[in-house]
Amino acid sequence: MDKVSEAKRGRWIRLGLGVFAALIAAVFAVRFVMFVLFPPPPFDGQVEGWMTPRFVSQAMRIPPQELAPILGLKPEGGKRETLDDIAERLGVPVADLIAQIEAMRPPEPPQP
Repeated sequence: MDKVSEAKRGRWIRLGLGVFAALIAAVFAVRFVMFVLFPPPPFDGQVEGWMTPRFVSQAMRIPPQELAPILGLKPEGGKRETLDDIAERLGVPVADLIAQIEAMRPPEPPQP
């Protein structure tokens, strides 16, 4: 009797693990399909208030250490805020903040 109950328990455990693995695979499959169907918009060079400092830093190739002091942030990061949130916290218009960031834009490389 013990061998039968152990076998049943083993089957349930394997079934549970299989269902769990299938759910994880389904989540990644749905994320992949959503990315393919609805890709993120390309960066067109315009800084906007909805962007985060990390996005701006990577898209404009401005080192985070140079961008952080303008935004009143610690270089190692922290809370994920948008430029709108940062401007509100600093008490400055978001347009002024964006103008300061735009002034840091590195020069465009020459086109061949």
